[in-house]
Amino acid sequence: MDKPYTDRTGGCSTDTSRLAAFAIYNPNPIVEVGRSGKILYQNPATGKLLQEIGVDETGLEAILPTGFKDMVGACLDSGEGRRRVEVESHGRWFGWSIYPTPEGQVAYLHGCDLTAFKQAELQQKQFQDQLIQTEKLASLGTLVSGVTHEINNPLYGIMGTAESILDEENLDTIREYARNIVDYSQHIATLVRDFASYARPAALGQDIDVDINERLAEALKMVRRGPHVAQVDVVTEYGTIPLIKARPGEIQQVFVNLIVNALQAMNGIGRLTLTTQCDGQVVTVLVADTGSGIPKDLLRKIFDPFFTTKDPGKGTGLGLSIVHKIVTEKYNGQISVKSEHGKGTTFSLRFPVKVNGNPTEEVCDGNGHASGRG
Repeated sequence: MDKPYTDRTGGCSTDTSRLAAFAIYNPNPIVEVGRSGKILYQNPATGKLLQEIGVDETGLEAILPTGFKDMVGACLDSGEGRRRVEVESHGRWFGWSIYPTPEGQVAYLHGCDLTAFKQAELQQKQFQDQLIQTEKLASLGTLVSGVTHEINNPLYGIMGTAESILDEENLDTIREYARNIVDYSQHIATLVRDFASYARPAALGQDIDVDINERLAEALKMVRRGPHVAQVDVVTEYGTIPLIKARPGEIQQVFVNLIVNALQAMNGIGRLTLTTQCDGQVVTVLVADTGSGIPKDLLRKIFDPFFTTKDPGKGTGLGLSIVHKIVTEKYNGQISVKSEHGKGTTFSLRFPVKVNGNPTEEVCDGNGHASGRG
């Protein structure tokens, strides 16, 4: 026969004593708060936690959610609880859930230490960022091979013009040669700046407003310098679209990967079509080529890590996997592919548009034009 525990108020009702025992022996912090916001009780686990982080009982509010008194009042008024309010304090992470009692006079805050989970989450994010950066540098190898002539040409121009200046006595001609040298140098500086910017790891911090059309144009400008453009006809059909919240470098990396893949699939001959449009609360980007296409039995594998149809040494097998991860996991978007063997492939990317950090009901009219919001 179960023996009733003595509850903390001195009563000996079986129901209330069991409830008290639950709080006393629970390894997670539990705090009782009155309607006025006054802390009425904290269980032993709460006291132990405060000792671990070097805070006495009077500093309990340091690990509770900011504005917890208002939260408690709102929960008591509505009779509905609130789950998982996260707090960072004293180098630790805590998660709190608020449960009002049926009488509506007190609420219980149930806490848990999320520190280990948060550290693992951070490590996973750092690993993903490193993986993305590795693939970015790998794709640079493909692009750089086609840029050497763009640097060599102005370098030869600089050398030739400088040699001409040595033998020239006319000041006006010398000034003209000097201006040519400046132009050549600026062209090289622009090339180096573009590639250095692309190679740089994505900046940490909050997402910013990103112009998809601008990122797509920048990606195309970089890839045009590569060895696979040759006789490819590039068609751009950029619509009037709203900005999206993202990291510019990551979005550009997505486009560089897709455009490079499309050009390689066409072997320098064909048509590349880049399209942007807006539909309701989604910005859509289409990257279409007239290349060799992808066999149906391989379509379901193309986003798998390390899967590639390229010859050994010509691809990491991570490009499309990382594109998929960036679009779907980082920006809650969607990516799909349609392909017909021997006729071409179209990748479709869909990015949700947010206004003030929240998904919008509609940011585009029925013609795919931005409505002015966002």
